[in-house]
Amino acid sequence: MSIHRANPRPKNSAAIAALLLALTGAASYTIAVPTPAHAATSVLQSESSVLSGGAKVENEHAGYTGTGYVGGYTDDNKGSAQSAYTVSSSFAGSGTVAVRYANGTGSAKTLTLTAGGSAQQIVLPATSG
Repeated sequence: MSIHRANPRPKNSAAIAALLLALTGAASYTIAVPTPAHAATSVLQSESSVLSGGAKVENEHAGYTGTGYVGGYTDDNKGSAQSAYTVSSSFAGSGTVAVRYANGTGSAKTLTLTAGGSAQQIVLPATSG
């Protein structure tokens, strides 16, 4: 008897396999967990990026990782503040970018994320705290 489950919860899989073995005397339990082809291996800190247009390293608000965070994207610098990163990869194709941010302005803000020559507008909803 074979049972194949696409996404079992790991803590329950051993219990299910033991139950099947007890009921049938011989069971095969296969766990198929999809994994990404190439998982992210690095975290880029904004305070280490190349800053321009009024973007600047700050550290007066709590909750950041690294040595600070980059502010100056709003008010007088809106539309000109930039953080630039160089990302190298030995893999061809597309990837995923995750952005950790805080937006205490009280309203959603939009920024342009450019990668590989393609620009995409992303909305950063207001955060609290």
